[in-house]
Amino acid sequence: MTLLVDWQIKEAVQRGDLVIEPFEEEYLNPASLDVRLGNEFGILELAEGKSMIIPSDKESYRTDTYILNAYVLPPGQFVLACLIEKTGFGRTIAGQLIGKSSLARLGLMIHVTAGWADNGWVGRYTLELVNVGPHPILLQTGMRIAQIKFFQTALPKEGYDKKKTSKYQNQSGMVGSLYWKNYESIE
Repeated sequence: MTLLVDWQIKEAVQRGDLVIEPFEEEYLNPASLDVRLGNEFGILELAEGKSMIIPSDKESYRTDTYILNAYVLPPGQFVLACLIEKTGFGRTIAGQLIGKSSLARLGLMIHVTAGWADNGWVGRYTLELVNVGPHPILLQTGMRIAQIKFFQTALPKEGYDKKKTSKYQNQSGMVGSLYWKNYESIE
């Protein structure tokens, strides 16, 4: 696996091996691309009468979606959001979303665990934002919120777009958990 650098990212976009819409060349870094916060925010809520989230039970929780230009994330709180940019990974390209150091130094975690995009995935990343700092953080649509690293890989037998268990292909905005779709009972 090889990490792509700025000119390789640009060439992959020009060839169509990598989709980034809109592609802003000035957002290229030496080995990543800055991406911006979209305007969809998701608040995770317990379903009425439920006392806990059961990941395999889609009826135990819901994600309420709000279209906002800004959101204040209080300390210790969690919100889902999405990017402005749509990304599409070709057959031999995978990606990793990572936070920006400048925002981490303010206490903002950009994703809890889900930063990886497999070969063949297309969509807009859903962000899992957490404020681990002591003060509220203002999140504004359009701000550079994260960066994506791109990796050249071998050709997989089956890309994310071909797997029957793929749950998040072609997501067009913030998408809550779909864990229940592929849940395998442990009983």
